[in-house]
Amino acid sequence: MKQINTVNGTIAPEKLGTTLMHEHLLIGWAGWELDCSVPKFDRKSALKNCVETLQPLKDLGLQSMIDPCPMDIGRDVSFMAEVGSASGVNIVCATGLYKEDLGNTPYFKQRSIEEITEVYVTEISKGVGDTGIKAGIIKCATGKGLITPYEENTLRAAARASKRTGALSPAIPAEASLSKSQGTAWKRTKFATELTPQLTPSALTSSNLF
Repeated sequence: MKQINTVNGTIAPEKLGTTLMHEHLLIGWAGWELDCSVPKFDRKSALKNCVETLQPLKDLGLQSMIDPCPMDIGRDVSFMAEVGSASGVNIVCATGLYKEDLGNTPYFKQRSIEEITEVYVTEISKGVGDTGIKAGIIKCATGKGLITPYEENTLRAAARASKRTGALSPAIPAEASLSKSQGTAWKRTKFATELTPQLTPSALTSSNLF
């Protein structure tokens, strides 16, 4: 991408500077909002905490961070934009879906690969919902020891959306590992036509990816 989408607008790649590659401002496991036994989420307090945490890092030279929270576990791009504005740190948010065992999967299990792809492309090119805030990366993840059919669909969608938009698509295997058979599956023709330089078997098995 010639320009990087951040939650507060686009910037040139060279403006990213020192960047934290995997930091979450908020996470909300699917169903968290239904638990009436826990304290109500205090947005104002959470915002203050995030800004106060980032400001000392900015003083040390931090310029940007990537929050790869997928859309189905509590992503709040408006919250990210408020933190970015208040802290002065560039924040890149993600489109994409989490692994099957911990994501909020029922709806997207009923969607085709192309339908999921369109969601990703829309969030990158037009924005998330009616916020106008554009995602800058495509999150995808797999469970431990295997890629489920659902996860395969999200990976294919991520590869297609990456090709169409140029957005980076990092992949997170559980515990930073995939089985040998998974790596072999990626190298075979199953995904070969959809792999991009940003989403490859070697990248999937790297412990350095978020």
